[in-house]
Amino acid sequence: MRLLALVTLLIEVALWIGLAILGLTWSWFGALLAFVVVIVLWATFMSPKGRWRLPPWPRAIIGLGLCLVVGVRLLDTGWPRYGLSLILGGIVLGLGELVLKDIRSVPRDVTSTRHPYNL
Repeated sequence: MRLLALVTLLIEVALWIGLAILGLTWSWFGALLAFVVVIVLWATFMSPKGRWRLPPWPRAIIGLGLCLVVGVRLLDTGWPRYGLSLILGGIVLGLGELVLKDIRSVPRDVTSTRHPYNL
């Protein structure tokens, strides 16, 4: 499961970079603005520790939809390998959002750890 969580994180980062690349078609300010807006919205609604985290199905649909839209747009703007990778990664991201457990629902071990030399 940790490998799947790492892969979904890398796909999310690739999505953010893809949005910044698309923003460069407007200007450097557009790239920066697209990057910052998406990261703030993603951190609020999609991240595991987000303040208003969405349920799994909407997260999966939004993640898959964004990856598809950005991937197709990257294909159109001359980034075919990156666009195709992002489209395929979007499928993994969508399935990963459905499979991975919510971090808040996983029980935590609250027992204190002892020092190995009992110091």
